[in-house]
Amino acid sequence: MADRWEHARSIGPALAASLAELERRSAVPVSAIDWARVERAIAQTWGAVVDDVKADRFDLSVPYLSRVHGLLAEAAGTESPGQFWDKGETAPTEWSVTVGELTIDSSGFDSSYLSDAIVLAELRWGGHVRSLGLSLGWLCFNGSHLRGGMWAIYPPPGDHYQLLNFLGYAGPDCWDPESLRALLGGYTDSQKPG
Repeated sequence: MADRWEHARSIGPALAASLAELERRSAVPVSAIDWARVERAIAQTWGAVVDDVKADRFDLSVPYLSRVHGLLAEAAGTESPGQFWDKGETAPTEWSVTVGELTIDSSGFDSSYLSDAIVLAELRWGGHVRSLGLSLGWLCFNGSHLRGGMWAIYPPPGDHYQLLNFLGYAGPDCWDPESLRALLGGYTDSQKPG
């Protein structure tokens, strides 16, 4: 059986293809985007995130996310590479405050799935970046999985419609990540190797 590092690298192509498709399906009308380039950028950036986790350089800080978004958006040729705003345009609170709340010891409660949903929703909808927020969010919570000894996951292509719906519920209209939390927990449970 592969260890979590081998597994993380092995899911890279499926992760990149799935996230690029989700970005395409959820994109607002923008100038022409080369989706094959976006897919390659996601795969390349995922490899850098895995390396960072393994070398203990991964975190959810504003400077780190600026760097990761810079790698991702520059390689993809999308808007505002490396520009990450702590106070997003539509976020209910600053990113640094959100991260602080997620990392508080919760007295034994496993908040990992809830944290995944909040990270993904906040980076997709919060206006912290101008491009590829969904992919940035997924790469970040996967990095958190690896750092915490869990397995990295990818969104199964057959679940894209449901994932985008649940991500919508976790967005600005109500900021309710519960459905998304349950869905991500299901992915985590079903994608554990062996």
